[in-house]
Formats: sequence, C-alpha cells, structure tokens
Amino acid sequence: MSSPVELPTNGLDRSATLVPSTDAFQNSSGDVGRAPKRARKKQSFTCSWNECRRVFGKLEHLQRHQRSHAGDVRHACPICQKRFVRSDVMARHTTIHEQESIVKKPRKVSCISCATLKVRCDGQLGGTCTRCQNSKLECTYKKKVPLSSREPSTSGTSPVSPAALDGAAPSNYQAPVDNAASRVDYGLTPPALDINPSGQINEAYHTVDDSFASFSPLPVSYDFSTLPLESLYGFVMDSSDSYLGWGMDNTELDHMNTLNTHAPNSPPANWFPSNSFDSAGFIIPGPEYGREPVSAAPVPSDSSVRDAQPADSPWPHVYKPNAADSQLNLPSISQRSRPTLHGTHFDRVGDSTREAMLSLISISHQPHWPVVDVAAFPSTQTLSVCINLYFQHFHETLPILRRSTFRIAETAPVLLLAMAAIGAMYSRDGLTGLAVAMNELTRRSISFMRESDRRVMFDTSVIKAWLLQSIFGLFCGSRMLYQHAEISRGGLVTAARRMHLLRPSLSFVEEIERRRETATPEELRQASADDEERRRLGWGIYLYDMQISCLLNIAPLFSVGDVNMPLPSSEEIWNAPTLSSFESELVQSSSANFRVVMSSLISDGKLSQPLNPFGFSLVAHTLYRLCTDACEHHWITPEPWAPTDSQYRLAFSSNFKQNPQELLDQLSASCYSLSCMPNSLVVSVSALSHHGHIQFTWSGFIHNIKVAAGKSGTERSKEEARLWLSTRISEDQRSARSILVHAGQLSALLMRFTFDTPSESVWIFDAALTFWAIIKFGAGLSGSSPRQSRTTVTWSGSNEVDDWIQNGGPVSFQGIGDLAELSVSRILSVFSERLENMPWGIAERFRHVLVNLRTRNKSYVGPWLKREMPEFRSFKAGKADNEPRPRDRGVTFIFKSPFPALNITHLHDQLRYYLIMSVPDHFKLNTGASIPSIGLGTWQAKPGEVGRAVVHALKSGYKHLDCALIYQNEKEVGDAIKSSGVAREDIFITSKVWNTHQNCVAEGLEQSLKALQTDYLDLYLIHWPVRLVPNETSALFPTNADGSRSVDNSWNQQDTWRQMEEVYKSGKVKAIGVSNWSIPYLEHLAKTWTVVPAVNQVELHPYNSQPQLKKWCEDKGILLQAYCPLGSTSSPLLTDSQLVEMAAKYKVTPATILISYQVNRGCIVLPKSVTPSRIEENLKVIHISGEDMEVLESMAANGKQQRVNTPLWGHDLGFDDWYGPGNKDAPKK
Repeated sequence: MSSPVELPTNGLDRSATLVPSTDAFQNSSGDVGRAPKRARKKQSFTCSWNECRRVFGKLEHLQRHQRSHAGDVRHACPICQKRFVRSDVMARHTTIHEQESIVKKPRKVSCISCATLKVRCDGQLGGTCTRCQNSKLECTYKKKVPLSSREPSTSGTSPVSPAALDGAAPSNYQAPVDNAASRVDYGLTPPALDINPSGQINEAYHTVDDSFASFSPLPVSYDFSTLPLESLYGFVMDSSDSYLGWGMDNTELDHMNTLNTHAPNSPPANWFPSNSFDSAGFIIPGPEYGREPVSAAPVPSDSSVRDAQPADSPWPHVYKPNAADSQLNLPSISQRSRPTLHGTHFDRVGDSTREAMLSLISISHQPHWPVVDVAAFPSTQTLSVCINLYFQHFHETLPILRRSTFRIAETAPVLLLAMAAIGAMYSRDGLTGLAVAMNELTRRSISFMRESDRRVMFDTSVIKAWLLQSIFGLFCGSRMLYQHAEISRGGLVTAARRMHLLRPSLSFVEEIERRRETATPEELRQASADDEERRRLGWGIYLYDMQISCLLNIAPLFSVGDVNMPLPSSEEIWNAPTLSSFESELVQSSSANFRVVMSSLISDGKLSQPLNPFGFSLVAHTLYRLCTDACEHHWITPEPWAPTDSQYRLAFSSNFKQNPQELLDQLSASCYSLSCMPNSLVVSVSALSHHGHIQFTWSGFIHNIKVAAGKSGTERSKEEARLWLSTRISEDQRSARSILVHAGQLSALLMRFTFDTPSESVWIFDAALTFWAIIKFGAGLSGSSPRQSRTTVTWSGSNEVDDWIQNGGPVSFQGIGDLAELSVSRILSVFSERLENMPWGIAERFRHVLVNLRTRNKSYVGPWLKREMPEFRSFKAGKADNEPRPRDRGVTFIFKSPFPALNITHLHDQLRYYLIMSVPDHFKLNTGASIPSIGLGTWQAKPGEVGRAVVHALKSGYKHLDCALIYQNEKEVGDAIKSSGVAREDIFITSKVWNTHQNCVAEGLEQSLKALQTDYLDLYLIHWPVRLVPNETSALFPTNADGSRSVDNSWNQQDTWRQMEEVYKSGKVKAIGVSNWSIPYLEHLAKTWTVVPAVNQVELHPYNSQPQLKKWCEDKGILLQAYCPLGSTSSPLLTDSQLVEMAAKYKVTPATILISYQVNRGCIVLPKSVTPSRIEENLKVIHISGEDMEVLESMAANGKQQRVNTPLWGHDLGFDDWYGPGNKDAPKK
C-alpha cells in the first residue's frame, strides 16, 4: 500500500493554475478588501483544461472540478463503479439506481476519452464524437456489463466470499486481447538494430518514436523554480524532507499510508499512457472491468537481447518475453470434499484461512497508487532547468548518456523524469522536495511498466531510468527509497546479465558482419555507436554495484568474473560534437579489455594501455572490491592481531602477484599525471585510495566506529566496540597516525576538488567518524619526536607526512586545525558544517548523526597535552563562567588551567578499560521522550532542606527531579525550581498519584500541578498498587479501628490505569507509569492496558537487584527506576567489603559504585541527598567492567537479599523477596 504522492505546492500555487475571467483579472488589481461588492459578485473562474472552459463563481469549486480532470476521483458507486470527487455527490448518484424504474429520460452516454477528461461529449453509441474526430482518436464507449460480472470497487478492500470463488467457478475477467491497439507506447526508444532474415537493415534503425513528445504538454501553471523553499511547502523543511512523509525528526514515517489501495499494474491517472491518448497526452483508459494488458511499443528483437539462446531453450534462465502479458486464470480442478492428512500434527485449512488468501488476492489485484495532482507538476521551464542541472553536476559522475547528441524530444519520458529528479536535487531554488517526489514517481512508473509488460525489462531507456532512480534513492536521504535502491540493485544486475551488457556475446557490429557479407561504413558506425551505448549502460550498473560495496560496506552482486568486455571509450570520442564524428572515431578506436587490464595489473603491476577517467574509476573500484573480499576472508580465518610496520595488511590469494591495495595507491598516483582536467571520476580514484587505508589498516575499523557511535548494536556491543578502538589506538599508534593522516588527506582532497557527487557525502562522513574515534578513544599520538617543526597534512602526500606517521610530533590538518587543539566538539562542528552544504539528502542524515554525537560529547578535549594522573573529585559550583562542566568519559576532572588552555590528564593503561567507556546520561522512554539517567530524589527531605537541595542540584547540572504528592513537599520543590533560574522545559519532573486518589486520578494530578507550579508533568506514576479509602482519621494515611491501613481490597487497579490513560491523552502528562509493581500485578494490568507503562519505579540496589522483574519490564519496553540505590542509613551496603574493595579499585566512593551500577545496567537511578557535596558526588558515574557487574548482580542471590522499604499494606504485593531473610516485620507463619 502506498500513500499519495503530492508534488510540492500550496494554496497560492494551486490558484496559479486557474484562469480567471476578464472580470476576475480586473478585480484582482488593487486592494481586494476595498473592491466593490458588485465587482466581487461578478468574479468568475474559468477552467483552463483543454476543451473544457467551464466557468465557476468560486475558486474552491474550480479547484474541486480540476481535481476531476486530474483523475482525483476517490469515491466509487458500489453499483455501476462510476467514480466521483465528493462522497455526497456519489450518494446522490446512487439514488438514481434506486429510482431507475421511474426514470423516463435515457441517460446520456459519453465516450471513454471525454468521460475521462470530464468534458462534454456530443457523440452517440456506435458513432464518433467531434472531439475524437478532430483528435484522430478511436471513439469508444464502455460496454454495458452485468453488475455481477464487474470487479469490486478499487476504492477500498471489499470482502470476498469463499463460496463465491469456490470450486471451478468461471473467471469474471474478460479475456485480454493481444493486438496492436492494446499496446502502449511509453515513448521508449525502439531497438537500435533489428536485423531481419533478409539481411536488410531495418529502416527504423535510428527512427525514434517521438509520438509522446508530440503531444501538447501537461497544463503549465507556474514556474516552481522561481519559488523559495517556504513557498513550495508552506513551511520550512530540512533538505531531505519531502512530501512523501520522510522527515528528519523522531516521528518520521518511512512507510506509506495503508488506507490507499491501487495496484502496480494500474497506472496513476494522467501519468502514463494506457490504451490510447487524447490530444493533450492524457490517458483514455479502457473499461475497468476489462482492462487489456499493456506492452511496450517496439518489441525488442532477439538481437537486442543478444544472448545467442533460442526462445525455446530448456535452460531456466532464458527469458525472452515476446507477447503481451495474458490473463491469469486458475485451472479447473477436482475439489476434495474431505482432507487427506497423514499424521496428527497437521491442521486442515479452514474457511477463515482460505478467505484470508482470497482477500489477499483481491487486494493485490487492485490499484494501490492514488492519482497524482498534475496541476502541481513542474512547468516546461523548470523541467528544462532540472535536466540542464543534471548534465552540469551529475553527468560526469556516471557518463551513460551522450550530452553532445542528447535530444529531449527523442528521449523516453521515464528517463527524462529520472534525470529531472537528479537535477532538481542540485537546485538552489528549493526544489529538493520536488526532486524526491519526482523520483518516487519515476520508481512507480518503472514498476508499473515492468509489471504491465515484461518486455520492458530489456529496454535500455527503462534500464537507464531505473539506474538513475536507484542512485538517487540511495543518496537522497529517504529511508524508504534507500531500501528500494538496495532491492532494485539486484534487478539491475540481473538485467545487465540477461542482456549480456558486459559479457562477450555477439555485438551489433559482429551481428551485421555475420548476417551480411558486406556492410556499409554507415551501418558499421551506427552499430559501433549502439554497442558503446549499451556497454556504457552495463558499466554504469557495474559501477553502481561497486559503489554500494565500497561506500556502504554491502556485499556486491556483480561478479568480477562476469565481466569480459572492453572498457568505455575515451571521453573525447564519447562526447564528440556530432553523431557522425562520434561514430567515425569509435570505429577507429579500440578500448582495452577489462580482463586484460586487471590481469596485467595483478600479474605485473602495469597498465596494458592508458585509461580514460571512466576506466580509471572502474578499475579503482574493482581493486577496492578485491580488498573488501580479502577483508571478509579475514573474519572467516582470523589471525592473532599484532601491530606491524606494514601499511598493507590484507592477505590475498597466492595467484595475486601484486597487492590490490598497493595497486590502488599506484593508480591514484598515476591520476595526477593525466592530461585531462580533474573530474569526479579521477578524484574518486584518489578518494578510494585514502579510504582504503582507513578501512583496511585495521579490519573492521569503520564498522566498530559506527557501532561505537550508536548506529546499531546493544549497549554491550557498543562497549566492546569502544574497547576495541581504544586497544587498537593505544597499542598501534603508528597505524593510528597513518589512518588519521589518510582521513585528513581525504578531507582536504574533497575540499580542494568538490563536485557535489553523492559519494563525497559518504567519504566526508567516514573521515569525520575517523577523527572523532581517534580523538575520543586515543591519546599520545603526537609521540616523542624531538623535531619541533610542524607538519601540515594536505590532500597530497609528502616526506614530512611520512616522517610524522613514524615519529609523531606537532601536526595540523588542512581545513581542520591543529591536532593539539582539536576537541570532539570542534571536529564534529567542522564536518557538520561541510555536510550541511552538500546537496544530497544523505549528507543531512549524516550531519544529524554528528550533531547527536556532539551533544553527547560536550566539552571533551582530546588528551594531547601533559600526561599525569587525574584527580577524581567532583566539580564544584561557582567556577568561572567560561569553564565548561567536565563530565566526559564517565569521570569528572579538575581542570588546572582556564579554558581553552586546559591541562587534561592522561588515563594510564590500568584505568583505560574502565574509564574510557561512555556511560549514558539519558535513556529513551517508549514514548520517544528522553529521560536523564540520574535524578534527585525528594523523599524524606525535611521542610526547608528540600528547597535548598533542589536549587543546588539544578545549578550543579541535575535535570531530573523525582517528586510525589505523599512527600508533602511539592510546593517547596516548585518554589525552588522558580528560584533556580533553570527553564521548566530543561527539567524532567516526575510525580505520583497517591493511594487515596486512585479513584480520582485527575484530582490528584491537579494538586501536584498546582503545588509544583507547572502546566504539565513529564512523568506521572501510580505510587503503589494499593487503594486507601480516606476517612476521618487522615486524608492521606487513613486507618481502620484496629490500627491497620484502610485498604480497599476489592479495588481493581485496571480502573486506576484507565484513568491514568485519560490524563495522558489530555496532554497534562507526557508519560505514565507505575511504582512498586511486581510481575503478577503488571501481568494483570497488561490484560486491559492500551498504553504500556513507560517506567516502573522500584527499590533497586545490589542487595535487591530484581533481575526477573528487570527482564520482564525490558521485554515490554518498560524502564526501571531505582529508588533507595544507596540503601538506608542503617543499610550495610556502604560498608560491604566487596563494595569497598571495588571502590578502591576504581578510586571512587562506594556511593559512586552503587549509583554507577544502576546506570551501567540500564536503569534510571534516583539518589536522595540534601548535602551539597553529596548532591554533586551523586551526579558522577563511571563505567564498570562486565566482571565487576556480575559481582554486583550476584550479591542478592548469594545470601545478601534485603529490602529497605516494606510498608505493611496488609496483603501480598507479589514480590517473593518482599521481607527477606530475618526481617522482623515478616508475618508469622
């Protein structure tokens, strides 16, 4: 199912398509508000659609009318299937059928062409109307078909009765007619050469079917290229946002709206040709219930497929469609009355299962694409500008088209649409959203044509458009189009194989020479040109497949062994100004064979003959691919890792006499001596060379960087990736310097030679991640070289750079800065700015990744200066304003000099494993909101103390406060928040509904909101799964006559949760959850909840770790919050020998271990204190090793289970360890 594609427009743009009458133009001048009422009454609007000219008094009426021209008719009559724009008009229409018996006047019948365009038809059944006669079109009428034989409405999904389709019921579909009238001309280029048995050249060898281009264009309303981005969309968007619903925020929806149903074998109205055309080039579809199959106009000949296999070959891969697709009918079979089952473990197919299958078939055979609002389609001027931008910015990146002889009128519309989408991406006039929309329309066009007629799969124009559409989808920033691009790669590679674009089958030249004894020079020139064009298409697909492998680390589909063709001809020949000169020079030239070139390189390290830029890029990508294959083999047969001085570490087959990575470096060096001007293909060779050193010096380096940066994986895998990076950098600093140099050279190269290619976004992003990882996880790369001169890394190599790799010393990187002054924030800012200026949407995606990394790594400066052990003390309030708060890497440092000349201490090897890992300072709730990992608890704080504690905590960096109505101090907390000066939106506030308000949750919420002096809460919890009944004894702690709590044992907690869901929907709370709930209580709640609790706040510490509850909640997406993480004043936790020993090991206090324990295991922690020094100390978190985490997790199971808070509610709360061993409050058994 797909959502409608809306081309960027707004109310003003749509009105621009309208043609008001003369009065309207007169009234439009001056201030409309001052116009006389009489003039406004005369204002009218005339439809600008061809041959319509209907006049309307209101603008909205005309807009609705024009949607009917565009095919935007969403409501279908359930009786006759006639479609309407408005549902109320359709409802009135259905009454005609109910009164059909009393209707005297026969209903006027319009021909299909006039009915489709919603214009008046003067013809009669059996005759020809004036309009079709003038347009030289066949005037056809729908045949009256019994209602029982009509297809179901395509406006929705209608149920299919199993009985109606059971047995061998005859098909309700009309048999298709395969004749010339049923074929569709997609405007595709006919086969270049169709050699008939007589040996004569087809006269249409270079005859291009330009019938599509001869039609009058789509209604042109406004030149969108002149509008700014805001005018097109009506609001400000990121460059990769689009009207397809793919934004950059957390609420983006990459999938389409599932409420629309249209099928790929039914074209979007007014977009593709169907059975015939009118004079405007719009569709005149046949009857919906008898749609004839479509086909591409010229059927490709066997010679155009060129695999030297007959159509009746027994080989399963030979597929040569030579006729239109036929109707699919199920054969009649003998239906079984009872099942024959062998074995008792099989179930029989039930009626509901069979009905589900039939429903699926029914849905899949309905159109799933809504019509396109063509009124917003770009004008001819805008389309021309976009195609010009394609040649100006993108053509050299993938030279599969001949710019010098390119003619728009002779090019297939689907190819033009793909080119225009790419060109729009380079526009600075706000056409990015339009580009994505047009690319999606191109994808749908190709899908429709391929599914409607399988012969299109071998049309070169369609393959070119498909290739361009896929490249756009891969780099445009849309996640959905990215996935489609990955999928379509398989289809493109398959097409190249089936069409033998890069295999040594018979070429057009050889075909002519084989079938004819003599061939004229003109024929040979034409055949050579067609061979080169097809070969370049094959090389384009090959390059696309290799780029995905090299840039995105996805395994390629093209086998290098499949390729056995000459490399592309020189650019001078390919771009010859005239066709004749191109063909003449092509016959005289001879390109080097790909296999010969690769064999010469691998064996002798030499090129058999000079290469052009396209050939250089193809060979470079192939060498990089061989390195990728060797890197994959490394994971299968790993060897113990050890530092080495060699810069080429991949192991290749013994048949390889030369190292492919070294050859790639030599190829890069040879590009500098080329006589041609540098272009994107030449630069890509050097870029691949530098990127190869980043990728292959340490196998898995970029992969581990991306995992450490949060691309994928669990918290454990992220920690392992960070440790992997830290170990490699510290143990092999020479290689780390080499990687850093190549990242700097890659960055400088792309800064010096910028062509705005899609690949540049990926290379810049990888360079940014490389700098980020080495600065964040490394130290001491400057080395101990006695040399004092500073080395500068530019885009080209030098002996000074090689010397720095060996020995270290002062160094700076062109466009980035001095290594000694680089911080994580500085690196991420520099590369974020560069990505922001790149045209492709994937750059915007990458920029957001860097922005997120920068947010998590504020104020961290790489340890490049003096080395000494850090002081692990908390950061005191009252420092200078320009001194940042140091909380990176899970440890707080005392800076001994003012910023920015910071004296950052070096972490020695013993502490590197523990302190280099970053510990999360925020967690994600299941609502998508972010919650700080540490909050200040306010329970049991004395009046007056809690206010001072809150103020100090907020000024010290706390962003999370845990409150509750029962704490009876929320008013003081609210006053403290106001006096702190911290904005409300920067604080995460939690409160809880008390037991006496479980029957009136909204009332309890209002009390907390009033006391806290806020309009909303970030989180609201049910404090206990217990309801207390208020009485005269107390409003909050009511008791019975015997002194027991006044508990309502009959109360159903599901009723409380329903009220919680209501206040959540009101918007006064951003998330809801529970507190002190066990698994049995949660399971009971889960039976009726519609909103899953965001958190469960319970007592958590090593003596009460509750692993079963933690796992149950994690499986449901519920976070645990830990109260009493330090135990209590009488708790032995802080004096536990294991904890004391562990704290000494990490050089922190036992309290820091206890707080860090919760964050490391993925739990929010709520330490409580009113002492300023302890408030600051509790904010410090360190990374704890997996071994020590196991010790902490096992304390309770090893006999230390103990709770701090066990109020006597009078009944079981579902916790097996509620009282623990030896608890004096445990009930007597």
